[in-house]
Amino acid sequence: MKIRLLLFALVRDSVGQSEVELDLPEGSTVGNLRHRFVELYPQTEVLLAGCAISVNQKYATDSTSLEEAHEVAIIPPVSGG
Repeated sequence: MKIRLLLFALVRDSVGQSEVELDLPEGSTVGNLRHRFVELYPQTEVLLAGCAISVNQKYATDSTSLEEAHEVAIIPPVSGG
């Protein structure tokens, strides 16, 4: 199944794109997506550990199931003041 992945801030800069499409097996979870993303972009492993993940604009956990055409965003921590 194809999952649209939106990348922001340092993750986007590390990959060099703001959006990628991942091919994952049916029945995959956010945890599976994290693993596959790090396989494809190993330079993001440390960054990804501190990021939140959203699925269709709702925060998700590693056990959240994914379906074809879901929009997933990797959201790095935000600081400000």
